[in-house]
Amino acid sequence: MEDNDVLEWKARRCVLRAEALWYTDAEEAAPVSPSSASSTSPSASSVFSSSASPSSSSSPVSPLAKKGGVRWSFIPLRDCVQLVAPPHDAQSFLLQTRERSHYWRAKSQSERDAWLLSLATQCVSVREGDLLRDVELRIREGEKKRSSAALKCLESTYTLDGALALSDTQELFEGFVVDFFRTASERSARARGRSQADARREEDETEAGSQRGDGETPHDSGSDDEAPPKFTLEQVLRYIRGFDPRAHSGEQATDMENPSGASAERGACEEAPTAAEASAADTRAKETDKSQGPGAHAPSDTQREQREKKEIHRWLEEVIFPKFMGSPIIQRRVVQLAASRSVVSWGCDPLRSPLLCSLEHTGGFSR
Repeated sequence: MEDNDVLEWKARRCVLRAEALWYTDAEEAAPVSPSSASSTSPSASSVFSSSASPSSSSSPVSPLAKKGGVRWSFIPLRDCVQLVAPPHDAQSFLLQTRERSHYWRAKSQSERDAWLLSLATQCVSVREGDLLRDVELRIREGEKKRSSAALKCLESTYTLDGALALSDTQELFEGFVVDFFRTASERSARARGRSQADARREEDETEAGSQRGDGETPHDSGSDDEAPPKFTLEQVLRYIRGFDPRAHSGEQATDMENPSGASAERGACEEAPTAAEASAADTRAKETDKSQGPGAHAPSDTQREQREKKEIHRWLEEVIFPKFMGSPIIQRRVVQLAASRSVVSWGCDPLRSPLLCSLEHTGGFSR
């Protein structure tokens, strides 16, 4: 480095900032005020520099650095690869970046050591800041994915299929169905008591000679809520406990692909056959059963079970599930169950910080 044929030293005025080392020609630079110098750097002083790099590369210059006719260049500390202090020269050091090598020479060894310490400290600070930002970005992306998954899970629980797909909400819905059937039986018992009382009252009125007007009709106190269930409790519980969301989604996809067949089937069910057609169909069915044997009933039983499952699902979706989700208490409980399931699926302890869990899964900080 002392060979003048290899290195040509130039006087520079340097200022160490947070993310870059700024320098300019000592002859052009104005005196640097204390406020313009970095707090982590030694006092802005004139040092000698020499750059060994391809002639095509040059130090970047900020447009804002051209002020008062002074041209400032900077070396990004983020690109710094190493700092080397040669043992044969107590005043010079090497600042190596990814693209070029910068040789600097201070006025004394103590000043050189101060510059090395300041540059090394600032480079480590920049690297740590980059690592923290990278970890924060990964945590933010992970939290976004998890929150999106939790939101989808919560939205699915507001449908019958989503509520039956989760074990916790399925148990909650099963308990609600049991309560509904119990209250329905109580309502039917009260309705029978009222009907018997009305019948006795009508008999008393008839015996007393009272007559009802032509425009008057008996008052019907029943409503849709008091209507008896279409299915037994055992049938509904069997369907809830054996519910398969994948199989049900496949059936829905088949129905959507074949809407004409479904409408034709509904139309055939709505048309009532005549008595002659019914007797002829029964005769043909008996002849077919005799010719095919007892195993011919298996497909019809399977179709009957599938039809029964569809009817139970439609009845639960139209009658029971709106009542189930109409309760604010049940809504809050469903939200709690969905949130607890999302936290467990992340693999994190709810009592711990999400930041600590994310750092634990990513392996912590590494340089």
